[in-house]
Amino acid sequence: MSSLRASSLVGYLLPLFVAACGAVETNVIDEEDALLDDGRLSNALVAPEAAASESSASGASSDVAESDPLRIRVIAEPRPVTTTDEHVHLVYELLLENVSEESQRLTQLDVFGSGRRAPLVSFAGDALREILIANDATGNIDPGTFALLFVDVALALDAPLPRRLQHRLEREVEGVEGGAVEHGPSVPVIRERAVRVGAPLRGDGLVDLNGCCRPGEHTTALTASDEGELLLAQRYAIDFLQQEAGSSFRGDPSDNASYFIFGDDVLAAAGGRIVAASDGVAENVPNQELPPFDNDTAAGNYVVEALADGRFALYAHLQTGSVRVRAGERVRPGQVLGRVGNTGNSTEPHLHFHVMDRPSPLLSNGLPYAFDRFQLQGHVEVRDGGPVVIPTSGPRLRQDRLPLDLDVIAFR
Repeated sequence: MSSLRASSLVGYLLPLFVAACGAVETNVIDEEDALLDDGRLSNALVAPEAAASESSASGASSDVAESDPLRIRVIAEPRPVTTTDEHVHLVYELLLENVSEESQRLTQLDVFGSGRRAPLVSFAGDALREILIANDATGNIDPGTFALLFVDVALALDAPLPRRLQHRLEREVEGVEGGAVEHGPSVPVIRERAVRVGAPLRGDGLVDLNGCCRPGEHTTALTASDEGELLLAQRYAIDFLQQEAGSSFRGDPSDNASYFIFGDDVLAAAGGRIVAASDGVAENVPNQELPPFDNDTAAGNYVVEALADGRFALYAHLQTGSVRVRAGERVRPGQVLGRVGNTGNSTEPHLHFHVMDRPSPLLSNGLPYAFDRFQLQGHVEVRDGGPVVIPTSGPRLRQDRLPLDLDVIAFR
């Protein structure tokens, strides 16, 4: 799902998949901490309410680097999530504004844990270009314009969880020999556990399309509120397709009923209260031009559920006439909410699922979550001859993990 532009994923994963949520084209707008980290992931996380207090106490000024020529700030402070690669990921975005009179070109980004001299991760060359979006296609940040860096810091399970992340940027100035170095913001890490949820579907061969943690259709889908606040609701979103023998459908690809997942039950991933439910949007014809949509209609038929601790779950693109719940109703884990459809910003039947900090499908910030139990069946690799599903070797059971982009899983 996206908020700005729809496009088919044809050619990206064919013949394994045809398409899912429409893509987003992001519109880019014209101190060292003295404490060393001493906790590890298993004992460093705190309850959500304590984490919120820590975030407030840190103060907004720490999230902005008022430097010349680039003014840099974070869109949302990172929160840890453990994924199927058995790493802890810190996913966040940096907004860079060129306040100088010369074009700036980034050549390297180094991210440090607070009090550490060696970087946790460095981006340069192709790796930097992959995470940078700027108005200029060459990567220049022109005077008076903005750029975005989509950052993922992956840590080993036994590595210290940083209290803050520090940033060092190398840049070149147009027409000036040599480079320059500046320091970006000191960003606090919100030390809370990802919310634990159950299965929103049942079945084998479920493919995580557009998922964490690389720049892609979901992870770069920024929106802006009427007040100008930049938000990224789909930071950890998943488009669930279902594949059998290397395809997501059998028969006529223009018929929704040909898709294996179409009509499957969508389940409440946790107990909670329904705060919004929408039905009556007509089904799309797969892989055809989509009807017009905006932030309010991109989810098609959908359900928003209030979970604990100020979190909300979105179940989007549901089948027309299938939504079984209404606002104000309390639901139990596993209760049927509706059926998988192809409505809103969707080019193929699938379930779009994510967790967010507000009850708005797109005008919110995405929060990490982990499924309590699933089977990791394999991973899709895109090769010259087309996509191939590589089966998982060894044990398949995963607990309290977030699947990664192109993982193939089963909820049973």
